[in-house]
Amino acid sequence: MAAKLECAHVRFLLGRFAYHAAALRTPRRTLLILTLSSVAVTTAACTGDDPAVSPTTPAGPSTSGSPTPSGEAPVTSNTEVRFKPGEFHYAFKGINSFLTLDGSNATLKVTNGTGDELGAPSVYAITGDGRRYDGDVAGAEPLADGATVTLDVTFSDKVTAQTAVLVVLSMGSATLGAMPPVPVA
Repeated sequence: MAAKLECAHVRFLLGRFAYHAAALRTPRRTLLILTLSSVAVTTAACTGDDPAVSPTTPAGPSTSGSPTPSGEAPVTSNTEVRFKPGEFHYAFKGINSFLTLDGSNATLKVTNGTGDELGAPSVYAITGDGRRYDGDVAGAEPLADGATVTLDVTFSDKVTAQTAVLVVLSMGSATLGAMPPVPVA
């Protein structure tokens, strides 16, 4: 009985919705041909065969100031990079800052060349275990344009030259960004 109901159900669906294999094959073939054609055109466009773009001419503006051969991967190196323990630097849009750790104490030097007054400097450190420790910046005040200030910073005893991996600089309520460790030259 279940087989009869199942067959009747299939007949009902097939009777209600027409299916014709030949009608579906042609659009499928057309779609396949169009897809392969567009892939071929895209691949040809990306091979660098355009004479207007030579290997020594960058395809767009270069941020490094020197031409980069088009289509090549960036230059990488297996050279080990070493950092000066406890030394961090930030430089962007006229703000130049150095932080040097000595134990859990630090010296923060900030120069403002932005053309505007900046809020009082503050910092926090991220240690190797991913924890954040706020620094207490003694005597921090807003910084006038063209001014340089050197301030003492005190961190938790968990922050040392060996444990700090990143320092973040803020001026007033604006977080400016990371002060990465200074590489050894």
